[in-house]
Amino acid sequence: MKGQCTQFAQLIADGDFFLRNGRLDRAVDKYEAALVDCPSSSFIARERMEVINARCASTWGECEKLKDSIGALVFRAVRNQNEIDSLSSLSHALEEQLANSEAAFSESQAKWESLKRNIVRVRDSMAVAGKRITLACTYHEDKPEYYYIDTNGERIERLGIWTNAKPFLEDGYAEVARKGKRFMIDTLGVEQQLSLGATKFSDQAINCSEENRRLLAEKVFYTWRLSILIANGNKIYNIPDRIDMLPILTYVNLADNRLRNFRNLTQCHRLKELGLHGNRIRKIPKNIDELGQLRVLDLSNNEIRNLDTCLFQLENLRELNLSYNQIGSVKEGIGKMTGLKSLDLRFNQLKNLPFNLLRLQRLEHLGLSGNRLELTPELLLILQNLNNLKTLSIGCNPCTNSDAARKETQRILSEKIPNCIILFN
Repeated sequence: MKGQCTQFAQLIADGDFFLRNGRLDRAVDKYEAALVDCPSSSFIARERMEVINARCASTWGECEKLKDSIGALVFRAVRNQNEIDSLSSLSHALEEQLANSEAAFSESQAKWESLKRNIVRVRDSMAVAGKRITLACTYHEDKPEYYYIDTNGERIERLGIWTNAKPFLEDGYAEVARKGKRFMIDTLGVEQQLSLGATKFSDQAINCSEENRRLLAEKVFYTWRLSILIANGNKIYNIPDRIDMLPILTYVNLADNRLRNFRNLTQCHRLKELGLHGNRIRKIPKNIDELGQLRVLDLSNNEIRNLDTCLFQLENLRELNLSYNQIGSVKEGIGKMTGLKSLDLRFNQLKNLPFNLLRLQRLEHLGLSGNRLELTPELLLILQNLNNLKTLSIGCNPCTNSDAARKETQRILSEKIPNCIILFN
């Protein structure tokens, strides 16, 4: 017996190692070698081989179950072969459409990336207050509280908290209420007490819009503290001479009426904002330069054909809207309006622009869509030298009357004024 069982312990240890690591074939080899090496201790190796047999039996049972499951799946696959073929055909059709759309998608993706780069700049450069300020509402003890938030979602403290409120209009005012009193506030939070119709001599703001009036109420002219007058959407034909009885009038909105002139308003020397959109005005008063404090003037959607040079004397004007008129030309005198930040000349009959327009170095927004403009070297020189221009609207002109022309105009303008957003509306 001497010399036997010399490797038994090592063979058993090696077999155990392979058994723990799932190498059953190697483990069986080691245990069989141990049986040959030391038959007297064969029970140790046989116990381990029985463990291996039990594992194999369990695995075999699982394989049988898996085999049955696979058979069921194969049966289902065969039964649904027609549906699979149909889906395969649809997949091929979709792949063809995707291949045909690849070029268009690449172009759209490039435009989207450009838009994403500019979106913050566009948001911050919008001229209209309503685009920067949003109305929000929360409930406190089951009562609504209205306030205004900025583009980051932060509450604008200076605009206060109200029991009722409306969004800011494009003219930069919002109607609000607190403790039964109504006010108009501007974007700085300055409050003016509001009445719906003239009721008190001490009213600071009156809103009589869309009341189907033909004349301004007589009481309006005796409201000596009146600062804001809103009477849009009526049928008013004339502005009475008595308007000069309102010495501190600073904001007037007479849009969407039937006015043919507004010369009497030039007596309101403290006016800062004047809205006359949607009337029947044909001429600008020759004494409009008396409105020296005017900052915003909206004469859009009227019947104006010519611009009197006195308009260009309004050196404090910041926003001028002359869109949707019948203006055929703009004189060189516009170069005097060096404070302008927004100039809207869309949908007129302009064939060219005055060279002095390039003196408007504060101009940020320029609307030229809907005219008769060609992309001439002179026009490019003007646009290229407006150093603060952020948005340019130039659609619906001969230079954009086809897809090819629009793309070429887009390419040229993107090269000449790369920091400006080109709009085709």
